[in-house]
Amino acid sequence: MECEVVLKGGRVFTGKKFEAVNVGVSKGRITAVGKGVRGKKSIDCRGRWVLPAALDVHVHARDFKEAAKETWRSASSAAAHGGVGCFFDMPNNQGFAMNSLARLRQKESRALRDSLVDFGLYAALDEASVENARALAKDCVGFKLYMAESTNARGAKGQEFLERAFQAVAKTGKILVVHAEDPETIERFARHAGKRTDPYAHYDARPNLSEAVAVHKALSLAERFGTRLHVTHVSTHEALPLIALAKKKKVDVSADCSFTHLTFSLSDHERHAHCIKVNPPVRTEADREALWIALRKGVIDFIASDHAPHPKKEKLGPKGKNVPSGLPWLDFFLPRLLALAKKRKVPVEEALAWVTEKPAKRFKVKDKGRIARGFDADLVVFDPRAGSRVTAKAMHSKSKWHPLEGEKLPGKVETTLIRGCVVFDKGKPLRRGFKARRVALDG
Repeated sequence: MECEVVLKGGRVFTGKKFEAVNVGVSKGRITAVGKGVRGKKSIDCRGRWVLPAALDVHVHARDFKEAAKETWRSASSAAAHGGVGCFFDMPNNQGFAMNSLARLRQKESRALRDSLVDFGLYAALDEASVENARALAKDCVGFKLYMAESTNARGAKGQEFLERAFQAVAKTGKILVVHAEDPETIERFARHAGKRTDPYAHYDARPNLSEAVAVHKALSLAERFGTRLHVTHVSTHEALPLIALAKKKKVDVSADCSFTHLTFSLSDHERHAHCIKVNPPVRTEADREALWIALRKGVIDFIASDHAPHPKKEKLGPKGKNVPSGLPWLDFFLPRLLALAKKRKVPVEEALAWVTEKPAKRFKVKDKGRIARGFDADLVVFDPRAGSRVTAKAMHSKSKWHPLEGEKLPGKVETTLIRGCVVFDKGKPLRRGFKARRVALDG
């Protein structure tokens, strides 16, 4: 059978290894993978890798009142540039938390109109939404709970609310993603940090203990109520044995870590000052090493970007507590992943699984995350020999800055296809004939 389009001559990552095969695409699906596959049209992939597009479960696309920082159009263009074929957007929009069906559907309408990649939406879990979790579950990939205050999020209030929240989500069968920092611990340590504005004050105000306490609470509640739990951007070595023990006890829990916490450690504040301020904070070198070990051992399941853009003037201008938390990562997603893998001597195949098949399986995303017959043709043509660099000029995110400015990257994304449609090619986002979709889940 002749396919509509065939990607020819590349080294194709088929899940466990790279193979010299062709990939056939018809009607947005992968219809054939093999050496004899032919097509009416072809994409020359000689000297390139053909990869499944990444799935990023932690993105802040901003928009609405923060459209000056990022929009669905700019965030999705950055995603396509970085080889991300689908991302899940967080619900903490400024003054517009995603805690109602009306708001979720308003965001979905905007994403369908503007996005260059497929998407999923989280619902915010707060006092306004906890009693309506079952209704919200129809339109979201999962629920997000901020256990402590963070950007545009007030944080959970008290044990009684946490119990109601975990129980409510358990009844929906959806996953509960937690930002695990303990508000009481932060309040106590923040008093000691006082009015300090140095880069280390943020770390001192939100110590390792705050994450450990929050992770322990979340795991206990997930075990008690049978909640599907995902701990996002794990940052401390203290949290890891708690997660490992819960997995041994068959608690339904997974975890991710971010590019920020895998890249930077506390001493990097000497060079980058407040530019690498995030929630939870960048930790010590020992914490970073522990994250890498946990990732290799499977205690941490995969990587998510926590793309959280802010304009350069906000990150470099005011000092201390007024500097917003977050870094932009989408533009350099796959190249940065492979740069980290190379530095840590991680096999490329293992690293790719952290951003494709593993997150797709955990969130039960249908037909994404693999190059196999019947799956969506979300594909990336990647040139491993082309030198590239992290530069503001190359970015499609509105943030237009990065603390790694000038850093060399091992290769670059040449072409990104979503369901067989080319949405990015040779440095430019394209929209011809593409219509974004909200991802479908199994169950």
